[in-house]
Amino acid sequence: MTTTYSIDLTDPDRPIRSGHLKLGGVNPAGRRLEVTNAYLTLDGRPFFAVSGEFQFSRYPEADWEEELLKMKAGGINVVATYIFWIHHEDIQGRFDWGGRNNLRRFIQLCEKHGLWVIARVGPFCHGECRNGGMPDWLHGQPFEVRSNDPEYLAFVERYFRQIGAQLSGLFFKDGGPIIGLQLENEFGHTGAPWDTADRSQPVEWMSRSSGGVDHILRLREMAAEAGLVAPLLTFTAWGSPIIEGESLPVHGGYAYPVWIDQPGPSSMYRFSDLTRNPPDEHSLLYSTDRVYPSIMAEMQGGIQVRYNNRPEVPPRSTEAFTLVTAGSGCNFIGYYIYHGGSNPVGNRGYTTEILHPQVSYDFQAPIGEFGEVRDAARYVKLLHYFFHAFGETLSPMQVRLPAGAAEIQPEDGTSLRWSVRSRGNAGFVFLNNFQDHLKMYPHEHFSLELNLPDQTIHIPSSGDLTLPPDAACIFPFNLNLDGIGLESATAQPLTVLRRVGESHYFFFAPEGISPQYVFETAVVQAISGDFTQTQDGSRSVIHVEPGAERSISLLAPDGKVVRITT
Repeated sequence: MTTTYSIDLTDPDRPIRSGHLKLGGVNPAGRRLEVTNAYLTLDGRPFFAVSGEFQFSRYPEADWEEELLKMKAGGINVVATYIFWIHHEDIQGRFDWGGRNNLRRFIQLCEKHGLWVIARVGPFCHGECRNGGMPDWLHGQPFEVRSNDPEYLAFVERYFRQIGAQLSGLFFKDGGPIIGLQLENEFGHTGAPWDTADRSQPVEWMSRSSGGVDHILRLREMAAEAGLVAPLLTFTAWGSPIIEGESLPVHGGYAYPVWIDQPGPSSMYRFSDLTRNPPDEHSLLYSTDRVYPSIMAEMQGGIQVRYNNRPEVPPRSTEAFTLVTAGSGCNFIGYYIYHGGSNPVGNRGYTTEILHPQVSYDFQAPIGEFGEVRDAARYVKLLHYFFHAFGETLSPMQVRLPAGAAEIQPEDGTSLRWSVRSRGNAGFVFLNNFQDHLKMYPHEHFSLELNLPDQTIHIPSSGDLTLPPDAACIFPFNLNLDGIGLESATAQPLTVLRRVGESHYFFFAPEGISPQYVFETAVVQAISGDFTQTQDGSRSVIHVEPGAERSISLLAPDGKVVRITT
């Protein structure tokens, strides 16, 4: 017996707002980056960003270019990187911007390969770095760090000017790749132990913050004076103040936290509407009236182990988190971290926090400490290619949740977890059957009913679906394939290649699901290839077996050929 899950998609679409935030910019070539309440735009078109953290000073500079190419091949289009103060001014007054500290060369390599950049300048970064990235010599000074004390700000100003000299001409406003700037990190939320202090005594912690918004306003002013100006100014959102209307709050989440001894199932794998209910909503200090788009900067790419806690992050957990996040309304995916590294040894010892391995910063990342491409990278690559090919269509679509979705608890391994993002009659269905710290079971013999303003769509058209444990997938409906309307499919869109007179779409068959494509018979002049066909009223249901040798070709009324490879 088949269980049918229904969703009402008849509510009016929410309006897209633009011009309400003092963000964005134009470069000398006339390229324009702007921010709406739902997504970024690049040259007036929705831009789906996929950001991966790669910390240049934790990796040999001779290999940067090869690693950046691996990231780009994996679907990353934005590189985020911390600039750790302790790596560059280990000894007071002696700055090091050479070798693996050569910030300018790293950004130039990003530019060479068409990768945008978010520079996370601190001065406090954390990132499991010694003293949160603050130099040892700041400890014991007659002032409080992360405050508006004039003596502390004088050191920050000097440091910012050093960064500004390294990055001169590389910001978006100059025609360069740097589109984003993050100041501070978790300001007001967390500090770090002074690892330079006497370890035989109780742990001495630096301040979480003081000065609130006044302090980050001062940091922005000093950054601008040093030439550090980007179209996007970001702040970590949880427990931190932001500059309302002039900066972007960014979010994150980790399902395998080392700071909790026995974590249980997290809420990261159930669908929600992130545009209405951001993560960590209880700790946010800014207005949540849907002014800001949902932006992720610290999605779990893995986790750094500690000596006392060593969780193992399954590769599919990253895929499922990415899919659920996109299915919950986020149009900016950001991994912390995407590429692992190794902590450099400074003049006064190891430069990492004492709780963690002193050299390895592998992080179980999609690309590991020595450049190995892992299964997590392969899983999320399929989603990244989808975002690049279909992100312009997806980004304006709003989240629609089936009845009862908000009541599903992380410990619930039996309820079907799904959402829809749609606009008008078109959209995508998101399904997830992964949950951290919980054994999941297959969802068998079910179908989906989509009640749209002008029609009702059943997925699949006939028969039923099975979603295996730990699987997550995306199905399109009413997707325009360059003139041919695809009413529905039980295959996941991957990408499209175009040339004059022909478009070639690539889909893949999720585990345990038989791929079928449903077209209105009247919109297809002819179909050729290796397939079987059944009729469902006025619809042609095309059944295919996966494989490049079984591609099908459809002829549109205007004579254009649309090919589909599953």
